[in-house]
Amino acid sequence: MLVTVGLVTITLSLRRLIYRLLLYRDFERGVGTRNVLIVGTGPEAMAFRFYLESIRHLGYRFKGSLKFQAPASLRRRFSLCGDLQRRVGTLDTLFQACPHAVYR
Repeated sequence: MLVTVGLVTITLSLRRLIYRLLLYRDFERGVGTRNVLIVGTGPEAMAFRFYLESIRHLGYRFKGSLKFQAPASLRRRFSLCGDLQRRVGTLDTLFQACPHAVYR
């Protein structure tokens, strides 16, 4: 009984390890990646962009960033400003990286 539990545990662990290695390899090659758009162009957005590019094995591909165009009085009401219509076809994930001062 104990031997069976040990063998099953080892087999499942090896299977998961192999699956993840193959998945990460595909992400490195650009297969199955998610296209990311970052809203914001400040230091927070740039730091987040470099972070995403440093973890390519997780399957994120940076596609671009949008700048806030609204006046400061509207930024609290509308968190996304810019032309997304031309990017919708290729966009999988949207991240918002704006300064904390926008929400004060």
